[in-house]
Amino acid sequence: GGFYDDGERIGIIYKKLDENLWALIKDLIEEKGIKWIPNGPEDLHGSSMARGTSPLIYPGLMSYYDLDIVKVSFDYYWEKWVSSYNGAYLHQGKFCPYAFELADCYARLGQSDRFLKIIQWHIDNQTFPGVYAWGEQLNEETFNLEAGDMPHAWVAADFVASIRDALFFERGDTLVIGAGIPWEWYRKGKEIGIENGYSIFGRVNFDTKLKGNKIKWKLNIGDKSLKGIILKVPDCVTIKRAKVNGSNWTDFKGNFVRLPISSKNVVITIDEKGGIE
Repeated sequence: GGFYDDGERIGIIYKKLDENLWALIKDLIEEKGIKWIPNGPEDLHGSSMARGTSPLIYPGLMSYYDLDIVKVSFDYYWEKWVSSYNGAYLHQGKFCPYAFELADCYARLGQSDRFLKIIQWHIDNQTFPGVYAWGEQLNEETFNLEAGDMPHAWVAADFVASIRDALFFERGDTLVIGAGIPWEWYRKGKEIGIENGYSIFGRVNFDTKLKGNKIKWKLNIGDKSLKGIILKVPDCVTIKRAKVNGSNWTDFKGNFVRLPISSKNVVITIDEKGGIE
């Protein structure tokens, strides 16, 4: 019984901390006349704010990350320190593979094109090519190791975590599937999926494939304490119809569909913005 009591107590503390943090963020933004979440009161414009804010989404999953200010902030970080560098993250004058933290955030936000841009740059520019290893700080002209650890182990762990979370991640008692899968991967016409992925709900198995204007899914999800599934497709497409286990399904909107945990076979009919080739 003691562990349950501790969990309840920690939950109360967490909620209060969460509320206080957001009150401070809102007060600071208003006081300084800015539109983004900064690194702190003394650092309103430095690149550290991108890394400093990422725990709101990954791995923190704090309760308010759907707020517009979070989305606006990550748009700002992208334009300021990533977009101009083709997916590299310019941090304090060096390219830093801490960018994988941002890739995970963009995946969870459903911005799969940005996720892919970061991932692809780092795959193309491995510090030790072929072994998925990156140095901590890379020269912005040569991309060679300039300072820090090599290989940087938790950077490599963030790479794995970002791929996993693009495929699926937990949010409360719900499993979110596909939020970070890029449209470019679907367009290749090959199966995308994972076998025996670990989640707090049990093992996650799925595969999905685009054929014509339909995306087909086969799901096999552990259901320990699982209450629901949210299946997302890239935001460049809109869901027009859905079938779950052979029957018509209407609980969808935009680019996501809410599924019962009994879902095994899902077929989504889509419209690609601008038309399907």
